[in-house]
Amino acid sequence: MCTIEQLWAARYDLAGSVLARGTSLLFLDLDMALLRDPYLPLKRELGGYGFVFLQDTGGAIPANGGLWYAQHARAGVG
Repeated sequence: MCTIEQLWAARYDLAGSVLARGTSLLFLDLDMALLRDPYLPLKRELGGYGFVFLQDTGGAIPANGGLWYAQHARAGVG
């Protein structure tokens, strides 16, 4: 496994650990910039969804996007 694949594996592992604890997660790629607090718009517009991601159409991994947002996560559900 090359270094970039190791970093992706670590990213997925960390996200899984956070979500298994029932914590909400907002994950951004380094090439994204936030110009304001995203929490209120995410809750207002996407409050009924448990998981949202922006898909990177060039990647081989379906959830390889610049933004992931998960809420109401629980271990063993999904």
